[in-house]
Amino acid sequence: MISSGTSGVTIKTVKEVLAKVGSNEVGMGNWEAWDKREKEREAFLADLNESAREGGGIIGRVVSFGVADGSATYVVTGATEHLVTLEHVHLYDGYMAPYIGAGGQFERGRIEQQLSYDDKLDALFKERGKSARR
Repeated sequence: MISSGTSGVTIKTVKEVLAKVGSNEVGMGNWEAWDKREKEREAFLADLNESAREGGGIIGRVVSFGVADGSATYVVTGATEHLVTLEHVHLYDGYMAPYIGAGGQFERGRIEQQLSYDDKLDALFKERGKSARR
């Protein structure tokens, strides 16, 4: 678990995790190596998301939007009372949500609503002993 302190995950922590997650180009041409790396990257993001959720903050939360046969993954890297900043994470196929693109600032209430959906889906799959994200 990523240490979130008493006030939740910090922007610095998010940036460190994103740097550690890095690019998904590792292992291209070697399916097993690529798949292993993507699962490791996904685990880092899940750890970041759980730490932020437990800390009660929105910074560091991982939000997904359904796209095609997968999802577009973003991390909340900043927040104000009414806006959040999302940064795209190129995970698996690297899908981007058409209305989010590579990221930017978005209405906080809408992103919190999507996070609520994600949390409920995660809880449903957790009850069944599986991961909702993969």
